[in-house]
Amino acid sequence: MFLWAIVKKHTQLRLILIFIASCIFYGWWDWRFLFLIFFTGSIDFILALCIEKANDISNIKIRNFIRKTCLYLSLVSGIGVLSVFKYSKFFANIISSALSYIGLNIQLINYIPEFCLILPVGISFYTFQSLSYTIDVYRGVLRPTRNPIHYMAYLMLFPQLVAGPIVRAVDLLPKLLQPPVSSNTVKYNALKLIAVGFFKKCVIADRAAFLVDTVFSNTHLYTGTLTWILVMMLFSIQIYCDFSGYSDIARGIIRYMGYSFNLNFNHPYIACGMHDFWSRWHISLSTWFRDYLYIPLGGNKKGKIRTYLNLFITFFISGLWHGAAWNFVFWGAYHAVVQIIERILNIKKYITTKYHRFAWLIATQILVFTGWIFFRSQSLSEALYIMGKICSLSSETAKFTISRSLGIILLFIVMETFLVKKADQFLLKRFKVFRYIEPFLIGFFIIMIVLLRGDEHGFIYFQF
Repeated sequence: MFLWAIVKKHTQLRLILIFIASCIFYGWWDWRFLFLIFFTGSIDFILALCIEKANDISNIKIRNFIRKTCLYLSLVSGIGVLSVFKYSKFFANIISSALSYIGLNIQLINYIPEFCLILPVGISFYTFQSLSYTIDVYRGVLRPTRNPIHYMAYLMLFPQLVAGPIVRAVDLLPKLLQPPVSSNTVKYNALKLIAVGFFKKCVIADRAAFLVDTVFSNTHLYTGTLTWILVMMLFSIQIYCDFSGYSDIARGIIRYMGYSFNLNFNHPYIACGMHDFWSRWHISLSTWFRDYLYIPLGGNKKGKIRTYLNLFITFFISGLWHGAAWNFVFWGAYHAVVQIIERILNIKKYITTKYHRFAWLIATQILVFTGWIFFRSQSLSEALYIMGKICSLSSETAKFTISRSLGIILLFIVMETFLVKKADQFLLKRFKVFRYIEPFLIGFFIIMIVLLRGDEHGFIYFQF
């Protein structure tokens, strides 16, 4: 922050510092994979310039051919690199299984270089950011930068590099050229956001993770209905607090620096309907798929059947984006089918009172809860086992799960109620004395993070 205070008014020095800091941040994990980001970024940086240069060609056919070729090269290179590192093992196993049916026992995974079996942290996030850059340049909504440091500072911006939110070039590139705007109030609110993020992660998510991981490490030892309901409720809380906590920390850091990221989570567990849920959950990803996949496929402009097909394709690929395993593919397909049914039945027209809305809110969370079973499980068979135990109505319960689970669930409900109702703003407006009390409350908050934090667990979305 000391260096930032010195260089933040000088554009090129500011970009260089962001780039160097981001390289150190990512390289701390494994410096070798810095070359992968440089490779991805360099290709899209050059191709974007080629697309703009092609706009000067008078011959329409040649111009369009060069533009489309550059776009396709960007898509192929970006998705290709992502596929090699993230999906090569998955597809190798599928092909090997298929070959075994015709008597060929070939383990293709043995032919994949060991280096390619390592999943680079954040590769799904920075690949999508880089692709959005060339696509937006192709669409004409963004002019490419000619400064490679400017582009790499955008692509590698360290607060959100490894787990999002996915920030689009059209939103961030122009901002990076402007002097950061900050004040004591902005910095104070940024620190509050960081504190909330760490509280979500360290106090709630990590404590929930201990119980969830304990049960999932010996899945078949637990058969009680209540045990699995509590564990899956805890996982629902864990993944939300883990991921939204990281997003809050990233947004707080970048706000302290004088910039801003868009909201990535908007209290998804108060959603009414699956469409509403996805407008609140991982907003940067859901809008990315909407704008760069669903709408280009035709969106909802080509009839109902085509709309449903486009929706299914989008969520199918979204599931695969989350992980190279059949349970993630099924999870994506599950969300697509539920949304399609929701549209066919036009459920919104039946929600006419607050009681209907509350009932649909509960139903939505049950549907989301069911989906998380497939997301957390290591395989489809494990997910079906858990669902079977939940439906068995077995009274056998692991005692250690009850009191700890209820404590975490209650703490989460209190926290979310406070945040949803924006209680801090309410108190500030009505009680001026709260502005003097709030810093002490934030200090108490930080003490809770230090004293009540759970065992250290990596961020869930680092694996994506």
